[in-house]
Amino acid sequence: MSTVSFSGVGTGNDWTSLITALVTAEKQPATLITQKKSDANTQLSVVGDLVSRLATLSTQAGGYNTVSSLWSINASSSDTSRIKVAASGTGTPGSYSLNVSKLAQGETRQGQALVSGGAGSAGAGSVSIGIGSGTQTKVNYTAADSLADIAARINSNVAGVTASAVYDGTSYHMVLSSSTTGKNNGLNVTESGSGLGLAAPGSVVQPADDAVMTMNGVTAHTASNHITDLIPGVTLDLQSVTPSGASATLISVAKDPSAVSQKVHDLVSAFNSVAQLIHTQQTYSGITRGQDTLFGDPVVATLQRQLGGAMTQAFTHGSGNVMARDLGITLNADGTLAVDDTKLSAKIASDPTAVQDLLAGTGGLGAAINTIAKQYTDTTGPLVVRQTSLKDQMKRYDTQVQEITDRATALQTRLQKQFASLDALMNSYTSNSSFLSSLTKTSSGS
Repeated sequence: MSTVSFSGVGTGNDWTSLITALVTAEKQPATLITQKKSDANTQLSVVGDLVSRLATLSTQAGGYNTVSSLWSINASSSDTSRIKVAASGTGTPGSYSLNVSKLAQGETRQGQALVSGGAGSAGAGSVSIGIGSGTQTKVNYTAADSLADIAARINSNVAGVTASAVYDGTSYHMVLSSSTTGKNNGLNVTESGSGLGLAAPGSVVQPADDAVMTMNGVTAHTASNHITDLIPGVTLDLQSVTPSGASATLISVAKDPSAVSQKVHDLVSAFNSVAQLIHTQQTYSGITRGQDTLFGDPVVATLQRQLGGAMTQAFTHGSGNVMARDLGITLNADGTLAVDDTKLSAKIASDPTAVQDLLAGTGGLGAAINTIAKQYTDTTGPLVVRQTSLKDQMKRYDTQVQEITDRATALQTRLQKQFASLDALMNSYTSNSSFLSSLTKTSSGS
């Protein structure tokens, strides 16, 4: 909108300054509303931060829903050149003695002797290759193909089988090797033509076979050297057989106390992230806390009490109970937690079930904290509802500011027109007065 500028042409009054003052007074309420919006936006940021930290705490605490999720398992082998091991969290602690008498192997076939490996040495024909009861894949070749050409075609088309053109110092042969082990996974080969000789019974130079071992005196057969179902939660990778006269390989599976300690610290860290923010917002340090904070907020105060109450709660342990302080976890005056690592390690070593009874399961501390956190971060939780309310409130503030701005603009336009009319009228009065005065002077002079 263009601004009409004038300074009391007919009256000597500064109408522009007067209009500006009136319009400024009309806009004054918008300044207060703008500050309220700024406070609401800052509070929204704080609430969002708290919701985010609570969500992290909920995820961390909810991860201890079972005993196996709390413990980590270590597995070791007395001789990794024979057996390599790895364990998951579901491993069963124990000691196992393994003696490997045979490794699982795939089948190898050697074709008939040929005088040459060059083009046409195998004539023309086809070979169909399958593994175990699986579907065969057919590979054709012509008199223009060398053994190397046929081998490359097999390698490109038959999964799990490696073909090689081999010279043994006297003759040339086509050799097939399967990567699939186990006595039920031998090669299934048929041919047309007689150039390769891979389907003959005598072509098998290494039959497919199972691994054979004894574990704690019990014999076991497996189709693979990668074994996942012999010891619960433990993977074995057989590398070699046990040498004749050598002692068996010892496999040890045990709970990892350092992993449990780390999970305690992870939970404490997530808890403290929430507690520190709450403490900062709820603490009065001599400086007036405004509407841009959560100071004195009853919802946040209740959350703080609930979290503190969970940390002082007793949980069933055997015929008695266990509390966080029994594991060296204590509640500080500011609502955060501290961990006495010496006490924690000693408790894990002397009474490992105490930590799992405290933290794990649907009746443990992890579940209790998770329940509290989810109460505030669910879609109907008070903090999430607060976020929605603050966003709606800021929209209303924007609407109010716009309404005030529109009224001030309308007032300015109206006043400019009114004072412009007044100025014109006063200017007309002044002109008429001057004209009458001149007439009077003229009459007197005559």
